[in-house]
Parts: sequence; structure tokens; C-alpha cells
Amino acid sequence: PGPQGPRGPPGFPGRGSSGPPGQPGPPGPAGIGAPGLPGPPGRPGQPGASIGGGIRGPPGPPGPPGPASGIVTFTSELQMLRAPPTSPGTLAFVADTEQLYIRVRDGWQIILTQLMRSPAQVGKMMSIPERPPIRPEASAENPGHANNGFNNNGLFGTEVERPTVQLVGSHSDLGTATGKRLHLIALNEPMTGNMYGIRGADFKCFQQARQAGLRGTYRAFLSSRVQDLSSVVSRGDREGLPIVNLKDEILFPSWNSMFEGDRQKNKYKGGAFDVNTPIYSFNGTQPLLNSNWPHKRIWHGTNMDGQRLGDHFCSAWRENDVGVVGMASSLQTGLLLGQEQYSCSSPFIVLCIENTHKRHHRLYNFRRK
Repeated sequence: PGPQGPRGPPGFPGRGSSGPPGQPGPPGPAGIGAPGLPGPPGRPGQPGASIGGGIRGPPGPPGPPGPASGIVTFTSELQMLRAPPTSPGTLAFVADTEQLYIRVRDGWQIILTQLMRSPAQVGKMMSIPERPPIRPEASAENPGHANNGFNNNGLFGTEVERPTVQLVGSHSDLGTATGKRLHLIALNEPMTGNMYGIRGADFKCFQQARQAGLRGTYRAFLSSRVQDLSSVVSRGDREGLPIVNLKDEILFPSWNSMFEGDRQKNKYKGGAFDVNTPIYSFNGTQPLLNSNWPHKRIWHGTNMDGQRLGDHFCSAWRENDVGVVGMASSLQTGLLLGQEQYSCSSPFIVLCIENTHKRHHRLYNFRRK
């Protein structure tokens, strides 16, 4: 064979299927260009866990002024005293005593709304200063009033000291008695419904009258299981003899006028009297003004006609249990025979009535001999 010849020209490309793509090459260097626009804000994330207390922010701006003075109604005096403070000039009506009060700078003032007996008395008021702080609530074992949630001292809910009341212009429109008369005087201390029976209350009246140097026979101003209040005074002395206080200022024109009213003037019914004529105790103090009587109410156990009233006399005045009730009346209303039920554990005023003027003279004459 001869020598190898030169390379010939390339041939035409063959015909066949394409092979698979090769692996991607390595990334090229970063390009150089202008920064892009910021994207939209993302959604808020979840709140983080709190560690410790935060710092209290500054106080907010003062609120709008409160409502102007007006008239408000309360169920009881205690509810009125526990209500938020009101501005001076606010009028308050207390439903259970039917009394009207006006708010002043130093407390509440009671406005006398009873029928005045002369034009000179119109507008007279007695002031009631603020009461001391309210004591803790009564316990569940001591529910108080059988129907209205009274506590163990006969008041709604909690116990408070009764206020000192200052009367204006103490005098009697009926004048002063100088002849035959019967005295109506309070015991020197309040008593609960347990007075050791009606005879125990009578003995208290007798004893303190003697200690005060009074000669008459005094009995308790109470109805009980064995007597009606209207019959305590001797039959012959129930008409024509005025009922007076310790200083002989006339409270009622007669004993019967308290139960029947005055036929000519149509008043005194239910023991309605002028609160500006004081009722004194045997030692000369006024229960309505003195803090020794924290509650300005009297026990009586009767209806407005002077008749014993069911079992509303603390089990014949031998019971001071909170679940037993007796009939009483608020002196601040100007009624001796108001119809109010209270727990027999309440320490209230007890009145004594001189039940005849004849014994007064017999004893006096006996001592002269």
C-alpha cells in the first residue's frame, strides 16, 4: 500500500435524535445595576409575651361636670347615707320615714314637713350632721328584721349611730299647764324588747320617777298581751287633763286625744305632736337630742287607736331576739303611734305615763301628815 493521503473535507451532518441536556453551569458573577423599589409592608406579627407589669400611663383629662342638684328618692336613711356624695342643694326624700332632706356643706338637714300650727313656724328645720362611718355588714346568722333585711339593731343592712338632732324654737303652742295634769316622761336609757315583761317596764317607770322626786304613779307607755295602751290611764282622767312633759309644757290636750284625735281641731290622732315641744327623760335630758339614745324611736306595741296589735310587742316585752318584731314609732316624724316594725333586739326609747292625778294628791297628802 502506498502512503496515507491528506484528510478529506468534513462530511455532511448525520441524521439522528438529540442527546440529553447537559448539567447547568456554575452561577456567573453578580451584575451591577440600580436598587429596586421597596416592597409593600408585611402583615403584623403575633404579640410577644408580657414580662412584668407595664408602666402606668399618665392620668387622663378631667371628665365632664356631674349632674346638677335635683331631687332623689331613697328607701331608708341608711341608703341615703351610703349613696355617693351629692352637691349642696340636693333634695332627698326618704320613703320609710316620709322625711325630706336637703344637702348642705356639712351633711344633711331634715326639713319639717308636718302641718305647722302657726305661720311663725313655717320653714323651721332641724339639722342632722354627717353620721359616723358605717360598721361592717351584719352576718348571715344575724339577719335582723323578719321581712325587710334589718340587722340586729333593727336597721337596714348595717348599723350606724343615729345623728344628733338640733331642734329650733322648742316651745309648746298649747302652753304650760298649772292645774291638774298627767306627765309623759322617758326612761333614762333605751331598752330592747326584753323588759322583763310589762310589769318590769312598769317598775322601771315607778323606780325612776321616785328617784327624780316625782310623786305620781307612772306606768309604761306600752300595749301588751294583758293590756291596751289606751286603758293605762284611769278612766276618769282620760278627758279634761292635759298630757305634759317634765317641764309641764303641754303635749296633748288629753289622753284620749292621742287615740281619737281632737274633735274640734281634727289633730293629735295617732299621737301626733309638735316636735318642737320636747319629750324629756326623768333625768332632764332630751332623747331626741342626746346620743345616749342612738335610735330616735319609741316602743309601743299598739295600733293608732291604742289597741294591742297581734303579737307585735316582743312576746309580751320579754324577748330581744332578732327574729321577733315589735311595733315602734320614730319621734322625728312627730308621731308617738307610728306603725313601724323593728327587731326586738333594737334599743329604743321607752315612755312612761302618769296614769292618774288622784294618786298624786293622796301620796302628797300622806307625806304631809
